[in-house]
Amino acid sequence: MFKACLFGLILASFLMTQSFAQQPNFNMQQQRLLMEMSAAFKLASKEFNIDFDSALVETSRYNGMNRIFLIGEGFYDHPELIKKIWPDQENIDLLKRNLQSVGATQRLNDLVLIGAFYAFKPGSEHKNIDSACNYLLKAKQEAEGAGQLSLANHSLILLGKCYLKKQQFDTATIYFKQAINSSQKLGDKATEAKAWFYWGLYHPFDMTSFVERIGYLTKAYELYLQLNDFEKQSACQYYIGGLQYMIGRFKESKDGFEHSLRLAEKIKFPYTQYTSYYTSLATRALGNYPQAVTLALDALKAAESTKDSTCLGEIYQLLGNLYEITSLNNEDKTFWFRKALKEYIKFNEPSMYLSASAIAKTMNDQNRSQEALKLVLDMLKERPTDNPANIQNIALALGDTYAKLGNYNVAEKQFLLAEQMEEKAQQTRGDVSKWFLYENIGWFYLGAKQYEKSRKYYVKALTVLGLDRDPKNYSRVQNSLYKIDSATGHYLDALNHYREYRRIEDSLFSVKTHVQMDELAFKYNAEKKDNDIKLLTKQGELKETQLKQSKMNTRIMIGGIVLLALLSALLYNRYRFKQKSNQKLEAKQNEINQKNAELMRLLEDKEWLIREIHHRVKNNLQIVISLLNTQSKYLDNREALHAVNDSRRRMQAMSLIHQKLYQTDNVAFVNMQTYIRELVDYLEASFNDGGKIYYELIIDPIELDVVQAIPVGLILNEAITNSIKYAFVNKKNGCIMVSMKTMTNKSDVRLEVKDNGIGLPTGFDVAHRESMGIRLIKGLARQIGGELNIENDNGTSIQLKFCADNNLKSISTKELLKASINIA
Repeated sequence: MFKACLFGLILASFLMTQSFAQQPNFNMQQQRLLMEMSAAFKLASKEFNIDFDSALVETSRYNGMNRIFLIGEGFYDHPELIKKIWPDQENIDLLKRNLQSVGATQRLNDLVLIGAFYAFKPGSEHKNIDSACNYLLKAKQEAEGAGQLSLANHSLILLGKCYLKKQQFDTATIYFKQAINSSQKLGDKATEAKAWFYWGLYHPFDMTSFVERIGYLTKAYELYLQLNDFEKQSACQYYIGGLQYMIGRFKESKDGFEHSLRLAEKIKFPYTQYTSYYTSLATRALGNYPQAVTLALDALKAAESTKDSTCLGEIYQLLGNLYEITSLNNEDKTFWFRKALKEYIKFNEPSMYLSASAIAKTMNDQNRSQEALKLVLDMLKERPTDNPANIQNIALALGDTYAKLGNYNVAEKQFLLAEQMEEKAQQTRGDVSKWFLYENIGWFYLGAKQYEKSRKYYVKALTVLGLDRDPKNYSRVQNSLYKIDSATGHYLDALNHYREYRRIEDSLFSVKTHVQMDELAFKYNAEKKDNDIKLLTKQGELKETQLKQSKMNTRIMIGGIVLLALLSALLYNRYRFKQKSNQKLEAKQNEINQKNAELMRLLEDKEWLIREIHHRVKNNLQIVISLLNTQSKYLDNREALHAVNDSRRRMQAMSLIHQKLYQTDNVAFVNMQTYIRELVDYLEASFNDGGKIYYELIIDPIELDVVQAIPVGLILNEAITNSIKYAFVNKKNGCIMVSMKTMTNKSDVRLEVKDNGIGLPTGFDVAHRESMGIRLIKGLARQIGGELNIENDNGTSIQLKFCADNNLKSISTKELLKASINIA
């Protein structure tokens, strides 16, 4: 019944919480393409303030993809193998631990992979780059020794990447050229293409290297074309288009992006928002604004269909700029700029300052300059920045706003600050916005009627722009120059500027163009409404399904509740029964505890009595020993004196045992290690031989019952005393060895007292020897059931084997009592 109830509750919970959302499942090549494109987009949106590897980490985590597909490209391409050794945490420790246990081929692959792992680490920390170089150099050497030249070439490519990170470009060039030459000799076009691709892609941001990088990527594209690798062809054209755009080659840039877009559509790659966005940028720069809007809307559709919000800010910003150029309605562009600002803030993108600046400019055009000023100052207060490009955007917005408010001195300072930031800003975004800076400063001086200063900046803007780069902005500058020349009396120049302005405007913005723009906006809105209707329909169907599911869940829940109520009743019944049983057990336990307490008191009394007995026995023996000591002083007979001394030593041997017993917690067993050492020390002091006898003790940690310990102690006393008295006659030095060891079965004990003295007399027979000492040793040996053996062995050896009584454990009375209480 309990299982049925539990099943019902689990099933109900499962049905109510089940989610059907699922991410697209791409093959390995398309995952690489998505990571490469999205990382490049992220790098540009961060204005190159992070490195490519950091962008890779961010985008791969956002898209839920494993970077191993990119890191292991060309040498570690098996997805199943990758899943086993490369967990989502990107932990490489398992590979390191297994390097010595895997086969030779696997070891080489693992070495390259570990090196690649460190080579793709975000940032440029020396420890990561050094670790990468160490593993990759080792992999290269071992691969060359094993004839695995393709793996060696992959190591060279990754070494080139490392030295690009170090900005040691000459060393990087050496490694890339070695990889390319070796791959060409092997006829390995895929690895050669990878070398050109890495060389062109992973170079740090540097405007002077863009032309060379375009050449490297072009060679990679040509090889991927021969290999029919459409994903890598698309990636190459994507990067080529980006580099061409950065150096102002907008036509070539557009060609590259369009080529990449066609290849992506050919392989049915849905994440076309990145390429469509950049194609729109290049098309806008060429003055084809309707097509630029179409491409920007395509990018928006792709981003929405793939649920990719990382690029929405840039797309919204682009649409705002396009409507700023083509529309008189300020609400259109403000709508897109505000959406862009919201996305930028969500992802903490630097472009948030560009959006804020654009919104402020629109507000100024609407005579809402106080609102614009508050927007910009709040942005600076809440999100301060030290990025030169961001400072420049904010300074231009403040300059425009203060100029609208009539505060020309403050406005001029802001515009000049923006100009100061240009050189540093170019290091992260190139000079594509340089004309915008000059146009804004020229506009300010034009409004302030400082015509010569205005002319200077507008001429600079005209020089940077050029007709082929951005005809719309070019025409706007021509119109401003017309106004300046008209105001300063240069009427012929003014006429020429005006003619050029009208010619470009007429070619760009015919009625047909405006109709096209309106149609595009209408189509987008209509399509959006259709999609909204479809979405509402699906939501209605989903609600109906959810309603049915809810009814089923309700029935299941009711059944579960009934079962739960029955189970609760059963459990309550069991609880009451157990409670009564516990009360009875508690009463019995109290009774047992009382008896245990009484038993403990009795045992403590018994223990105290036993100790007292041992103490008194020891004291009585000491009294007898003292009497014998006193008696010995009045004896003149040598034999009588020896007999008294022997008796005294025997008494001392027994006294030591009783002393040990009352001094320790254990009143039943004697620690023989300690006892034998003290007995030998006593005998050595008693005879006072002047140090001519050396005592060697080899004693195992053995504990004996008092019944066995006393006979063993007396035997030891007799054996050691005999050796001291008779073994070393006419010898200056001697050694007495006392050994007590456990035998194989642990219960048998072997006791031996051996000296290196003169040994037993010739014809000595233990069986018929009736001296006091021998008779005592033999009798005590029989008492403990031991096997006695006395023989000559380079001296006298007395050996005794007996079985230790292990029926009792060597624990104290208190411990026995506690154990019994715990059992109870």
